[in-house]
Amino acid sequence: MNITDRVRALQRTLPLIHRGYANYLHAAAADVNKKGKRIVLWSILWSDDGRVSFHRTDFVKKRPMSVPEWAGWLQVNAPHIMKNSVLAYSNRTFGSTWNIDRVFGWHFARRAAKR
Repeated sequence: MNITDRVRALQRTLPLIHRGYANYLHAAAADVNKKGKRIVLWSILWSDDGRVSFHRTDFVKKRPMSVPEWAGWLQVNAPHIMKNSVLAYSNRTFGSTWNIDRVFGWHFARRAAKR
């Protein structure tokens, strides 16, 4: 599945995007009132040698947080985490130098991430 197909599949599942909450992806207006302990952040990465990746990053908190709380937390913490963890991992694992094209959006995780 290429990146365009993956983005379209995500948009079919979660067709609404709330830009005021750091690109919160959701299926219904009532989802803005949700709380959760686990979210998924989607970003588009590109490498200096022309590769592109639709990257998933999972975040977990001990207490459930609301959409505005998660959005605020992401705005403060996600840039640091993306730069120091995600890009460092991508550079080490896949070679080349990776860059963040953009953060596509985030949503509450539906199930526990596999480790």
